[in-house]
Amino acid sequence: MPPTRSALPTPAERAAQLAALEKIVRREIRWAYARAVFLCIVSAAIALGAIAWSVHTTNEANGQIAFWGGLMVGNAGIMWTLFATYARAVKEGWV
Repeated sequence: MPPTRSALPTPAERAAQLAALEKIVRREIRWAYARAVFLCIVSAAIALGAIAWSVHTTNEANGQIAFWGGLMVGNAGIMWTLFATYARAVKEGWV
């Protein structure tokens, strides 16, 4: 009866496969964390823009809305980004 499966890879071939896979996974991890940093910076910039506008405006009601809105947008954006990145890391098995 002829063999039904191919020969097992040699240890050197298996090591090369694992090294290539590790390179791909490390690149994915780096991009995921770089994306998280970028989104945190964008959230902080939007928040600082709203807070700066609240200091600049002469209408007190709009100033308070912009100030508190900037605080909420900044904090919520950063928290959401970090939680989403952590959830992805757990799902992918990085943590």
